[in-house]
Amino acid sequence: MRSLFRSLRSNLALALALLVAIPITGSVAAISLHDVAVAHAVASATPSTRTSSTGRAYFALNSQWSTTAQNDRLSAINTDAASGFLDVYTGAQPANGNATVTGTLLCSWTLGATAFHPPSSGTMTSNGALSCTAGNTGTAGYAVLYKSNHTTVLWMGSIGTSGANLNLVTTSITSGVVLTLADAAFVLSDVAAPSGL
Repeated sequence: MRSLFRSLRSNLALALALLVAIPITGSVAAISLHDVAVAHAVASATPSTRTSSTGRAYFALNSQWSTTAQNDRLSAINTDAASGFLDVYTGAQPANGNATVTGTLLCSWTLGATAFHPPSSGTMTSNGALSCTAGNTGTAGYAVLYKSNHTTVLWMGSIGTSGANLNLVTTSITSGVVLTLADAAFVLSDVAAPSGL
């Protein structure tokens, strides 16, 4: 009996030593706020085991931003877009707003010092009529909104004749043609419920 007790005590001490020596690893659940612009790849249909592209664990999401928060975020974009540019490019839209801009630049609208009208209900529209002369010929594929340095990208979106982020009369652009956007023709919206998560 005494021998058995010594054996159990020895094994218990070894087990405790291993627990101290071996770090505990694994995913740590965190409370996260998600912006619409950030899309995570979800690999599993089971909420408790969903993981993002960064390897963090996510549970079922149902983020809903208030209109006040949406308008505040759009106001910040309006400030960043002051005297900025809205460019039209050929080709497929890059995967996200951080990706390298590709394609041929067809036309570049110069925005005013107040690029957009004040946001309302999570939406804001371009301020004043805009016009640009196409420098190249091609098919408009997507648009890019830049800060005034014409380098920092704020937004990317689709171009089409209907149902796109930016709708034109035609996507076939010819060099030398003047493209005009009426006041409030370009619309930016902050979606309340992010998708793709």
